[in-house]
Amino acid sequence: MKNLLMTNQFDKPFHPEIGSNVTQYLFEPIDQITAVSISAEIKRVLEIFEKRVNLTRIQVIPNIDANRYEVTIGFNVNYFETETEINFYLERLR
Repeated sequence: MKNLLMTNQFDKPFHPEIGSNVTQYLFEPIDQITAVSISAEIKRVLEIFEKRVNLTRIQVIPNIDANRYEVTIGFNVNYFETETEINFYLERLR
């Protein structure tokens, strides 16, 4: 899921539709409004391209001091009841 989110559209040869626009938000001001936009983009991409999971929660927390976002995605894999979550940071590389 993280690879799908960190792949920009048009990065994958012959499949320009695969990928997300999450990285474009890393150049916007770090605030709650941008965090909501990132959350919406994550939800859109995972619902379209990752049919094997059911999303239960997406949490994007802006960290102004560290200049990054903490992302938590909770999900269930189809046919399993156990909820799993992944945590990672979104930050702009210099």
